[in-house]
Amino acid sequence: MTEKTTFSDVDYTSHKENTKETTIHDEAPQRQASVALNIVDNPLRRTNKEQTVLDARTFAESHGMADDAALFGRAALVARDPERFETIPDLTEEERAALIYERDHKWHGPKMLWYSIGLCAIGAATQGWDQTGSNGANLSFPEEFGIGTKSAYDTWIVGLVNSIIFLTAGLIGAFIVDPLNKYLGRRGEIFLTAACLTATPIGSGFAQSWQGLFAARFIMGIGIGAKNATVPIYSAEMAPARIRGALVMFWQLWVVIEC
Repeated sequence: MTEKTTFSDVDYTSHKENTKETTIHDEAPQRQASVALNIVDNPLRRTNKEQTVLDARTFAESHGMADDAALFGRAALVARDPERFETIPDLTEEERAALIYERDHKWHGPKMLWYSIGLCAIGAATQGWDQTGSNGANLSFPEEFGIGTKSAYDTWIVGLVNSIIFLTAGLIGAFIVDPLNKYLGRRGEIFLTAACLTATPIGSGFAQSWQGLFAARFIMGIGIGAKNATVPIYSAEMAPARIRGALVMFWQLWVVIEC
């Protein structure tokens, strides 16, 4: 028999007083068990339905959305058990119909979703073009900047200028992703790296020495590394679970297309 929970069944006051605050250490065994089973643990399943509703309502009220607290509560119940949302009695008929349509038409989505995924794909395309353009420049810049001889020094300099993009992407760009996302958010970080990857190719085109080209590519690599670790995650966060893999794949697909 299917368990059903309604908002009227929940005593929010007594539940709030009797609920022990959990910490990340209390939840560690559950996370470890999910990893052992090779599944992604749903954090909303770590508490009972009453606590899930209470947490969602509290979140809404504490962030100035008290009028939508009940909606947050219903949404939390759906997120807690998305495969059996039809058994949640508190959903309105309109909400239930919308969820059924989303389940049965997985490729249907709001225009803003496809617009956002498209922008993320363009970000991947620009990276592919940056990499291709940089590689093409290797045919001419050694002679242009007087480092085209076969000496060991010139060979090392050409190799350094050529590889610095990927060195700084991995050694610097990947490590500054966390603070950038923390203080700027996903979109702020993407905007900053996009500006970086707009300016540095222009700077590379106007470089008058190998040192100038090296500096432009140094900064370009930082932007590529930071963007690589954010845009696919941002796409995954926006995408519905049923088509998340396909939409996130657009990133690598468009890198390859532009290469």
